[in-house]
Amino acid sequence: MTQAQVADAAAVAPSTVSAAERGGGAGYTIRTWTRLARSLEVDLRAYLDQASAAGQPRDIVHLRNQELLIRTAASGGWRSRPEHTLGDPTRGARSIDVLLTRPLELAVMEVFDWFEDVGAAARSWDRKLARIEALALARLPPPVQGIEVPLPRVSGCWVVRATRRNRELVAAHPALFHARLPGSRVAWLRALAEREVPMPADPALLWVAVGGEKLWPARFGSRVD
Repeated sequence: MTQAQVADAAAVAPSTVSAAERGGGAGYTIRTWTRLARSLEVDLRAYLDQASAAGQPRDIVHLRNQELLIRTAASGGWRSRPEHTLGDPTRGARSIDVLLTRPLELAVMEVFDWFEDVGAAARSWDRKLARIEALALARLPPPVQGIEVPLPRVSGCWVVRATRRNRELVAAHPALFHARLPGSRVAWLRALAEREVPMPADPALLWVAVGGEKLWPARFGSRVD
């Protein structure tokens, strides 16, 4: 949506939308912010620290994206494990947003509402992939002479909320994101939704709509594959 479209839907001046996008809305009333949020089909309560306990949880945006991912993967025969903890939770161990499993396939799906530090996200991602692969290998049955045991495959996706900020970030660094996530985005979407389509070996980046209603393949420059 353009600023003019948001302003029209929210019944505010275009300058109000422009100032809000630049971080200049600290003095706006709750009524103004509510109008802006509704024009974008977002629940403002999800971002308020003092929201009533009877309202939506603070992580409602993240929950919607996880819900969509789990529903999509169910049609592809995946078993979903949301907030799958790695290690001892009493020691502050990291968790995977959604771990998807099929026979001999494990997909680490990280859902990003926004990036605080892309480098830190990439390093954390590498550790999670390595940890899941180590656990999967450790659970293999002991080798039997003359019988080959198939090895599990581990990969995954970054599922990123398609906000203007996130799209501009990826568009500004296409080579970096493609090097980190070179897998076929189209193939990943098919693998998630179709039982007979195998999981790609390389990880990929998928967009999730701001309202959490659909997934689609990311674009790196002019490339979509």
